[in-house]
Amino acid sequence: MRDAEFEHEVLYRFLEYFLNNECELGDVTSTKIASQFSTLDGFLNFDFEKFKEMRSADGYKLIRGFRDEYIQRIRDKLHIINSELSVNENFIQSIGREFIRQNLQNIQELRLAHLNPNPFLINILNLREIDEMIEFLVFQRVSRSIVTSFGTCVENLLIASGTRKLKKGFDILKIIDEVSHYIQVKSGTSDMDKDQIKYWQKKIEEVEAEGHQGYIGMTYGKDDENAISISLMKSYLPNWEARTLIGKELWEFVSGEVDFHLKVLERIKKAAEEILSLNSIVDEIENTTQHITNEFKEKYGKNIEHYLKSLF
Repeated sequence: MRDAEFEHEVLYRFLEYFLNNECELGDVTSTKIASQFSTLDGFLNFDFEKFKEMRSADGYKLIRGFRDEYIQRIRDKLHIINSELSVNENFIQSIGREFIRQNLQNIQELRLAHLNPNPFLINILNLREIDEMIEFLVFQRVSRSIVTSFGTCVENLLIASGTRKLKKGFDILKIIDEVSHYIQVKSGTSDMDKDQIKYWQKKIEEVEAEGHQGYIGMTYGKDDENAISISLMKSYLPNWEARTLIGKELWEFVSGEVDFHLKVLERIKKAAEEILSLNSIVDEIENTTQHITNEFKEKYGKNIEHYLKSLF
């Protein structure tokens, strides 16, 4: 069971994130508003007009320049918060929406000049047709961007599930019965090499020497599978089973709930449906591919060789 102080901290983080990313309020304004609430219901039922006159302890306006425009932005977005869900689940869904929005925008804004292809790779793969070359380049660019940005997203999902973000060293911290549990987050069970494992072995031993616990946490997978990192940890991380949190075990540990990973999957699925409706991100990639193909033909005609030479 989470203590009241930490529950309030999670609420504060969620409201700050919601106001900043969903309502598009500034960092300072979002922080000041978020700090005024101790319950989600209190936020949902609040008359935000009051912030126009609300004052701090020293008599100054709590939020200077708080305008009707800000009130309307908040009111327009309140409906996406589900009062029947926990703060954690609302937070997770909000993170999912922001991830989809950002990647959708990046895909829609992608242009030919952004692709920066390797001309040697184009030739060695025998990409002779404009359509197939552009399709390959767009999917390559978008895939890299999505995978890179999802690293930050999944860390935020773990924070929303019940941990604190650390500024250096391990990625996140979970405190249970006054014992600090430091977790280094990796996406899956094939993302670490031998040197990384040996490095984090030393870091885990350092926090253990101080009376704390350290772990390598992997967001999906199983500890009994024949994956690269699992095999390496068995060889290079002493007592590896006690020093790892893999797949569903990680989500249960950070949230304190059995099968919490299922809730995370459901919330981010709902987030995607809210933003994409009946489409998928692939539909948007295909649309962008067609736009860039047209752009290429307008500039280079059907001359791929001329395009490749222009890259030098």
